[in-house]
Amino acid sequence: MADTAMAVPGMRTAPRTQLVATSLAVVAASSLMAGLLAFYMSRRHAVVDPGHNWLPDDVAIPNTPMVMTVVTIVLAALFGHWAAWAGHRNERGHTYMAIGATMLMILAFLNMLIFSMNRMDIAIGTSEWHNLAFTITGVIIAFTLISLAYWLLMGMRALGGDLGPEGAASLTSSALFLDFLVLAWSAAWYAVYVVK
Repeated sequence: MADTAMAVPGMRTAPRTQLVATSLAVVAASSLMAGLLAFYMSRRHAVVDPGHNWLPDDVAIPNTPMVMTVVTIVLAALFGHWAAWAGHRNERGHTYMAIGATMLMILAFLNMLIFSMNRMDIAIGTSEWHNLAFTITGVIIAFTLISLAYWLLMGMRALGGDLGPEGAASLTSSALFLDFLVLAWSAAWYAVYVVK
């Protein structure tokens, strides 16, 4: 039996498909981060004696750049929501400026995070803390690169004119992934670099 319903020419059939797919990716990535942080905390709890520091003595965590990574990724998320808001209202100038500011803040976050990793001189295989800290931070860096690529692609779509109430769903999905990145990095930063 054939479907007799006709689609309206030029009308999108499923504007929220990308948002649903991004939501599913966020759920999967959240499961990965929750598992990594749970493993880190279980190993820390199993190794540390009460009142004893698990962090190796040769590691000095640069607190100011690490705090600024959190501030920077929060700013990136705010700019990302600004881009989605402006794109939904078909404000081209604001959309382009917000996309550029978002990508700039993501690059600044990566710069500060890699600077902090180099400053701590984390080497794989030195200790269990080094291995787990490098793994968790490496996963965050991978998610950040994915987010940057996502914003670059959605920025190209916006430059192509894919804005308005239905076209801005791509920017909303990019902002959703960036919101996940804020929560994931905040949890990782607190567990690995603050609580230690």
